[in-house]
Amino acid sequence: MSLISVSIVNVALSSIQQELGASSSALQWVLTGYALAFGVLLVASGRAGDVFGRRKLFIAGIAVFAGASLLCGLAPNTTVLNIGRVIQGLGSGMLNPQAVGMIQEYFQGRERAKAFGLFGWAPRSAPP
Repeated sequence: MSLISVSIVNVALSSIQQELGASSSALQWVLTGYALAFGVLLVASGRAGDVFGRRKLFIAGIAVFAGASLLCGLAPNTTVLNIGRVIQGLGSGMLNPQAVGMIQEYFQGRERAKAFGLFGWAPRSAPP
């Protein structure tokens, strides 16, 4: 969910431009705001999961991501959309390292390899 959101918005850029009257600069921020927030939070969130608990941060990340997704879906203009995308990226940055950490914590040997394989495969399995 979080990894595919980095690029899935690409298919909607022309609709966003038409419906919200978005400039090319605003459209670039729809993509960049998410990726920037996601990347900036990854390391700190991974460490926070070690300290405060992966489950808590995972659930908080899902809540932030879901709330921001709703905000993006209801956005009346590109400013609100871009704020929503940055918040969405922050939620994604919170939850993604927790998933990797939980796989390392709860799986061993071949099961761990299978779990990481499924984790890596899942975002690419979404329909076109």
